[in-house]
Amino acid sequence: EDGICRDAYTGTDEVVTAVCLKQYANVTAEPAIDSQGREEVALFDISDILSWNRTQMGEWWYWEGKERFPCHDKGDCLAHLPMAFHKYEPQYFYDFEKEFYGYVTKAKKN
Repeated sequence: EDGICRDAYTGTDEVVTAVCLKQYANVTAEPAIDSQGREEVALFDISDILSWNRTQMGEWWYWEGKERFPCHDKGDCLAHLPMAFHKYEPQYFYDFEKEFYGYVTKAKKN
């Protein structure tokens, strides 16, 4: 991107957001990864994040600008305590909870 803060609908909206955060709030954007390089924000299907192999796939936009970590070639690139998941329906998380903890939280209806 060109380093200008503006309303942009592009494939680089994260870069534009980072520029605006720095310019107007003095906030420096950092990668959302843990100490092992695993993603703390899941932007893609979890099974993909867990199985992608950077060497086999080649360098494409997803890897661009990312520091290389061992998980990029052996899988398991989702943080063990992720902060956010993008584009998932609520039922997915109930299934997740049941898979990992053996139960599903009962939610109150509004």
